[in-house]
Amino acid sequence: MLLLVAIIVTSIGAAMTVNMKLVPNPADGLAQAVGDLLNKGLSFGKNAIDLFSVATTCGIGLLFTGNVVAIGLGTLIAMIGVG
Repeated sequence: MLLLVAIIVTSIGAAMTVNMKLVPNPADGLAQAVGDLLNKGLSFGKNAIDLFSVATTCGIGLLFTGNVVAIGLGTLIAMIGVG
């Protein structure tokens, strides 16, 4: 339940920061730049960056340990919910 509330509050805060044209944190700024570059918006940019990050983490884990490490259900829910 706490994870769900944290995801909702985080996504609202990120959207408010970007929509008000305040200086976003670097991750939100990168997501906004990717979304603008692809003419899709912030949500698409965040999902693209998050998917790339999770895929990279899975790849590195598979390469060095032979299995997926550090990616759990909470990571996947946060990736989808915040984006």
